[in-house]
Amino acid sequence: MKLPPPPELAAMPVHAVVRDFPETLGVFLRFGVDLPGRGGGPVSAALDGDTGPLLDALLAATAWRESECASRS
Repeated sequence: MKLPPPPELAAMPVHAVVRDFPETLGVFLRFGVDLPGRGGGPVSAALDGDTGPLLDALLAATAWRESECASRS
């Protein structure tokens, strides 16, 4: 399974992203996301300000999934 496109990823709850894609936990922590405080909200609200770099980092952390999905086809 791979992450959805950025608009859908931005709308997903933080806790669901971490649950389904555990490798993203380190990304959220590196960006200083308050997981207990913001885990129930959407990724787009995980930070105060621009979440573009966070979305890019989440996609980069899970990029291996896309190549793995392609190799199964």
